[in-house]
Amino acid sequence: MVSLFREKYSASIFWLVMLSIALHVHFFIDPPEVVVHLRDGLVSDVLVYLKTLPEVVLMVLYHILVLVQALRLNYVLNELRMFQRQAFTTAMAYVLLTALLPEWNHITPALICNSLIIWLLHKMTQLYNSNNAKTIIFNIGLIAGSTVIFYHPTFSVVLLCFMALAILRPFRLNEWFILLLGVLTPFYFLLSALYLEDKFADVMDYLPQWKLHVKKPTNVLAMSITAGLLLLLWLSGMYIWNINSNRMIIQVRKNWAVLLLAVLVLVPVGFLTYASGWEAGLLAIVPLSAFASNVFLYPRKALLPALFFWALVAVYIYNNWAFIKK
Repeated sequence: MVSLFREKYSASIFWLVMLSIALHVHFFIDPPEVVVHLRDGLVSDVLVYLKTLPEVVLMVLYHILVLVQALRLNYVLNELRMFQRQAFTTAMAYVLLTALLPEWNHITPALICNSLIIWLLHKMTQLYNSNNAKTIIFNIGLIAGSTVIFYHPTFSVVLLCFMALAILRPFRLNEWFILLLGVLTPFYFLLSALYLEDKFADVMDYLPQWKLHVKKPTNVLAMSITAGLLLLLWLSGMYIWNINSNRMIIQVRKNWAVLLLAVLVLVPVGFLTYASGWEAGLLAIVPLSAFASNVFLYPRKALLPALFFWALVAVYIYNNWAFIKK
């Protein structure tokens, strides 16, 4: 199955669609829902209006969101020459990983904001040799600040932006101020709008509220198996990337460093904000898919990619099919 995505063929897009449908065939029994939480960002306020849509529309909308994000992420990494050859393994990994947990099989603000995370990572990678860096830096801050307003658990992307700037650019104090200005600009417009509408007293409802908490999963065993497999996949991807990193140019190595930091800052967000749940873990799937792609792309023998692929499918089935749990 993995071999269908290890080359850059147009037919791979068809197989990617088939993979998404196969992984979510349980939608015909348990269709996706629109899941939002109070006070977790503006996206939730918009998604509330989609709750009344027919189930079939939500199914199609979910597939479109996941497939477009998968293809966009795949395109970005191929464009940046992050791998030694172009393929669709990143898109395959994204579709696989987003299907693992029941909480990830719904239309949520985290799923919507993954599009912004992909856009933000693409912008960051343009910093290294840009002739118009100040504009890109301001736009990065603008996207990051807007993302936090849209979905509060994404607040850590602001830290990621400053880390990426430190990695990809020589230190220039004016560029750091430009990034900070870009981050604060969406908040300035938000506060101005609340003041003009005489709703300034409700300002805390539109800002992230930090609270360290660990939400107990419904199925501790399933969550432990899923987390263990994801950790093993990530470590394997890092090991294979390290083996091949000597052949990469400096810019590509720095881009991988940004992706590594993205995993580290996005994994804990579900435990640090007031209204977030396990669905916030979707944010880390974007950079994690890049590392997983190494596992599916580089090994010459098909055994390791096949083992991980079918292990992920098995975990998906165990987590999402009720009759297996019983």
